[in-house]
Amino acid sequence: MIKMIFLLTILLFYTLAFGKVLTFEEAVQISLENNHDLKSLRDQANSLKYKSAQSLAPNSPTISYQKSDISGFDPSAQSASETITLGYTLNFPGKSISQSHMYKHQAESLREDAFGHEVTLMSLLYINMSSQYANEELVKTLTDEIKKTKDIILIQERKFSTGQVGQVDILNSRVTLAKLEQELLSLRNEQILLNNEFYNILGRPNDTFTAKLESFSVVTKIDLDVNQLIEIMKKNRSTLKSQDHQVESLKNSLTYSSLQGLPDFQFTTGVTQWNRPEAAPISGLTRDYNFGITITIPLFLPMNEWQGIKSAQADLENAENKRKALLAQSISDLSNAYVAYKASIDELERLTKVILPAARASYQLTLSSYSNGKTDFLRLNEARSTFLQTEKDIIVKRKKINQSYVELLQAVGCEFIKKDGPHACL
Repeated sequence: MIKMIFLLTILLFYTLAFGKVLTFEEAVQISLENNHDLKSLRDQANSLKYKSAQSLAPNSPTISYQKSDISGFDPSAQSASETITLGYTLNFPGKSISQSHMYKHQAESLREDAFGHEVTLMSLLYINMSSQYANEELVKTLTDEIKKTKDIILIQERKFSTGQVGQVDILNSRVTLAKLEQELLSLRNEQILLNNEFYNILGRPNDTFTAKLESFSVVTKIDLDVNQLIEIMKKNRSTLKSQDHQVESLKNSLTYSSLQGLPDFQFTTGVTQWNRPEAAPISGLTRDYNFGITITIPLFLPMNEWQGIKSAQADLENAENKRKALLAQSISDLSNAYVAYKASIDELERLTKVILPAARASYQLTLSSYSNGKTDFLRLNEARSTFLQTEKDIIVKRKKINQSYVELLQAVGCEFIKKDGPHACL
């Protein structure tokens, strides 16, 4: 019971001192909730959505009231006639529809940009947390190596007392120890920077969250080939989908510009009450009615509407060419990331299955021989350096694989290894 209370006390102290431990999924959620650029993109999309709906709204009718032939500026004085007129302007129907669709596709484009920004934030977190994990593993490796170096120094000091080794071997080991301690200090300083970056990505720079890094000990395996990934990318990458919506928006913009040459219609109707019959156009008339249609004629079509059509055509061609260039670049980025990922996987397998066992065996054998006085310090130092460098290479290679995976994720535009979730592929 006392042991349980002690453990709970330690856990409470850790939580208060270092904050909540976040999994990768929890960190992504907090980051998405706090990112102001993401909120801005969503607000812009909503604004354009409302503009799309507003474009379909009909024009408001107009009502006018007029008094004529008043003796003076007194509105209450009797006039010769009073006229009430009702007016309504009918724009050519296709104009409103094409303008609405133009705004709609712009809104969808921004929504795709927002989704792409989510994937970017997720990628930044993945790289940061995998770098933190690699940093911690390097710290453990160096800490272990420092302990081994101190043990070697103890062996050398005993051998020195019996004249089996020279002082130069001890000095070399102490230099090696100092270098390892310096490298360890650099790693710990780098960890502080990675923590600060972690908080900034979360949008909580002054918080005390701690990243849970155990999941990054396993390398993500991808069973899809590059052609399958390219097909998934074509359906999911937000930059491509955003550009598709830009193209559709500009098609509707071209339609809208083309329809500007068509006439608009204004309908008016009204009634006039003649208070003085002698003022009426027909003697004795007390009331008459009127109806009118006004048609807007595009008299300066060559100078106005045609130029707008040519401008819209040029914008559309530019967007379509940009879409083609973007697709080609996306395929290139994905292919490069895939090659880098596969190469790193192969290199890691060789490091872990071939080089590391050989380096470990060589170091253990050389250390045993050195302890028994059967080999010199030069050979021991060489075997130790090879073993340490191999361990570090494996950690760095795993980190590189994680980075290549993130590059693939960004290139594809979704989490292609998941079947469901907010960022899973379609």
